[in-house]
Amino acid sequence: MGDALPRSDGVELEISCNDILKRAGWKSRRTGGSGDRGCDILANYNGYTLCVQCKDTYAAVGSQGVQQALAGQAYYKTNYAAVVSRTGFTESAREVAKMTRVELLHPSDLSTLHLKLRLPKKR
Repeated sequence: MGDALPRSDGVELEISCNDILKRAGWKSRRTGGSGDRGCDILANYNGYTLCVQCKDTYAAVGSQGVQQALAGQAYYKTNYAAVVSRTGFTESAREVAKMTRVELLHPSDLSTLHLKLRLPKKR
């Protein structure tokens, strides 16, 4: 199954995810629009960097979203990569993410992501 059709242009989800990360103690910023190279949000928590690819779709996100996050991670040289979706992920996306260590998340997971990644407490 390929990636689902977009629900919106994704800006609303990017803004929401960026706000959640900031409230959780991350220094984050949106990279902006098309040409983001697979990374909608760049974030930093205590020196650890994260590339977040947001997917606002009607159905589960496929492996293409994971591949985009990997491209963003390579381009921006981040420690971690994640894909955020409100609608879940296909089996193919889960398989690729497991092999590549890309985090598959719901927006609500962002508030505790630093704990899941076992990042050291803020100084």
